Amino acid sequence: MLMKRKVVLFYPPYDGPPLGAPVCLLSLAAPLLRSGFEVVIIDAAIEPDWLNVVLRELRDALCLGISVLTGPMIRGAVRMAKAVKKEAPGFPLFLAGGIQVFCQGRRCRRVLSTRLCAGKEN
Repeated sequence: MLMKRKVVLFYPPYDGPPLGAPVCLLSLAAPLLRSGFEVVIIDAAIEPDWLNVVLRELRDALCLGISVLTGPMIRGAVRMAKAVKKEAPGFPLFLAGGIQVFCQGRRCRRVLSTRLCAGKEN
């Protein structure tokens, strides 16, 4: 069986106009691409149908990474995580960024993700 080599990275919607490319996801994509992975980045600031696009891309993906700041982006991250858990229970889902501050408790991890990525670079 061939290992899936596609990683989907998602940047949730936020209030206001697009601020530019999600540099956090681009910096994560670079080493993945160098390692031979296919990387798909979905930025909700410019993709109006982000929920369906992400779910469609996950059909042949290894995992989903969501980078999110605290504040309004959390709503989109929660919505996306719940949709993934409903469509594909147990699918590898990683959250990174300022959300660790929000998600210190076990309950939040259970609702949102199977894994939280914490560290200096988040």
